[in-house]
Amino acid sequence: MAAPPEIARANGRKGGRPKGKLAQKTIDAAAGKALLIKMYLENIIPINEALLRKAKYGDMQAIKELHDRVYNKAAQPMTGGDGGDIKVRIITYGDNSALTL
Repeated sequence: MAAPPEIARANGRKGGRPKGKLAQKTIDAAAGKALLIKMYLENIIPINEALLRKAKYGDMQAIKELHDRVYNKAAQPMTGGDGGDIKVRIITYGDNSALTL
């Protein structure tokens, strides 16, 4: 358990990660993502050929993926549970009032 802020400051420590310094897991995740992007770009032609081949032979997921890439994914409408408007209820505490939009 970390020392309370007043004790940490009293003994000269700041406590916590310095501002501007990323957590190690954030650095590792960014490095992993960069490596995956590099590998994908190096293999983009065979990957796309495989996707096209699967679509050509009727793989519906491959067909959908290609369609989404070429025509952009269709916007998904946001509706409430009954297909109508989304109902929002705001409850404030203190005066016990409620407002439904």
